[in-house]
Amino acid sequence: MLRKLITLYRVVFLIWCSLILVGTLLGGLAVVIEGSTPEERRTGVGLILGGAFLSVVLAGSFALALENNESLRKIAEKLSEGDRRA
Repeated sequence: MLRKLITLYRVVFLIWCSLILVGTLLGGLAVVIEGSTPEERRTGVGLILGGAFLSVVLAGSFALALENNESLRKIAEKLSEGDRRA
């Protein structure tokens, strides 16, 4: 049951990060295209870069947390196997 929840959470979180990425890219592109002044266009570029950075950082930190959880689970299983043998 726990593995199913982790898998579901992983899928939902990565979809959420993808939606953030697509939303900020499209929103930033709209601001760049519709911006009437250079400052508005720079704001759009900043939105594109900031949104991409945010989604990559969120997805990367989540992937790292899942990998650490898996490694800790394997270590705990090996330690419990050693306790059973002793």
